[in-house]
Amino acid sequence: MAVFLSLFLGILIGGALFQDSALVEEQGLLITQMETRFRELQANLSSLQQELDFSHEAWLAIRDLVFSGQMLNKTVVLVTETTDEFSSLIEALELAGADLKTLSFTELAGVSSGEDLALILPLTDQEPDGPSLEQLGRLLKDGAQVAYVSRSVETPFSNDFSEGLYIDHVDTVFGEIALVLGLAKGSRGQYSFQAGAVGFSP
Repeated sequence: MAVFLSLFLGILIGGALFQDSALVEEQGLLITQMETRFRELQANLSSLQQELDFSHEAWLAIRDLVFSGQMLNKTVVLVTETTDEFSSLIEALELAGADLKTLSFTELAGVSSGEDLALILPLTDQEPDGPSLEQLGRLLKDGAQVAYVSRSVETPFSNDFSEGLYIDHVDTVFGEIALVLGLAKGSRGQYSFQAGAVGFSP
């Protein structure tokens, strides 16, 4: 768009400075070509958007099919201060049959340990305090799974609580699928589109 606008302004300025009929005619042809090209680009953009919307809907359908019953009898605790940015993830976990709880770090003390417990820890700039880390360590020692997650645009902080499952695109359908399958299988390692990852999904 910026290129087209610059060319168009250049043509208008040139036409104002030079009134030669041949130049004006050439400018008219260029403007017509630009308008045609612009309409083609708009049509292509609209077509690509339709394909993107269809692809997203198709992946949601696949997600729903894959998730059915994957996490029955599994207690999942999403450790976060706010659930607003994780509404889609919460929906995905509930769809998979998980018994989902959302707690802050300070509320971890009331969580019972067990092998059917999975903890989801969003990697943000907010780090847990000492008592919360101790409780987290006890839960992991007693067999709880841990999954560290972040959004595609975020860079996780470097603290490493324990070896676990890492998903760094949990704000996408692909990330939701990777997280649910990883928790259901007890997978470990980093799953993402980045180089060096174990793979896209467990």
